[in-house]
Amino acid sequence: VEGTWEVLEGCRLVSVPYNDGDSFLVKHDNKEYLFRLYYVDAPEVTETYIDRVRDQARYFSIAEEQVTQTGELAASFTQKFLRGEFTVITQWEDARGSGLSKRYYALVQKRDQFLSIELIRAGLVRLYGMPTKDSWPGGVTPRSFLSRLKNNEREAQREEDGIWALATGSM
Repeated sequence: VEGTWEVLEGCRLVSVPYNDGDSFLVKHDNKEYLFRLYYVDAPEVTETYIDRVRDQARYFSIAEEQVTQTGELAASFTQKFLRGEFTVITQWEDARGSGLSKRYYALVQKRDQFLSIELIRAGLVRLYGMPTKDSWPGGVTPRSFLSRLKNNEREAQREEDGIWALATGSM
């Protein structure tokens, strides 16, 4: 039901060519769902959406040609993070995808780690996209989560982690 938090335990990644750093197919209870992470945006893995590629290149201060390469790094990171079982926390909010399957915004957690935080700490995504409106199960508030993401992104920039190592200028 859209708008109601649901926690899906024991999810598994489904390997498909269109999985990337922030959007991927997941299997839960023999059903498949396409999820897109709240709060973060990974570089594109193709040049299909050239406006997004340009926007991402500007954000990270990298050449447009480097966007898809860094997108592959983010996709690889996500694939490794999602090995085995993980938890998806979603409100079934429409994440508007370009594919035929409906895509939903979600938070992904494995043990005590959130995928979006780990991606931003590694310098592989930008702070961008849809925030959650309400606190989610476990009591985490959108404000505290966003603050954590911002701090981790600044640290990744300072340390020149991930994509930030390629940046031609500082933000």
